[in-house]
Amino acid sequence: MLLIEVSDSTLAYDRQIKRPLYAKSGIPEYWLVNLIDNTIEVHRQPEGGNYQERFVADRQQKISAVAFSDVTFQVAGLIR
Repeated sequence: MLLIEVSDSTLAYDRQIKRPLYAKSGIPEYWLVNLIDNTIEVHRQPEGGNYQERFVADRQQKISAVAFSDVTFQVAGLIR
């Protein structure tokens, strides 16, 4: 339903190699916690080897997973 990955030194690898593999595997939603930029990259709607929906949430924003829409997270609370 949701895969969350925390990344700093492997950020390029996670974006270029892992993200397409997750999309090909049909993982519906993938959050990449980017410790370099203090953001969460949200990827949804996998199709082939790519996600059709993508947005970046910064520390001031709140996000929720599609599968758990009643649960909201403050990004600042997930990134310290």
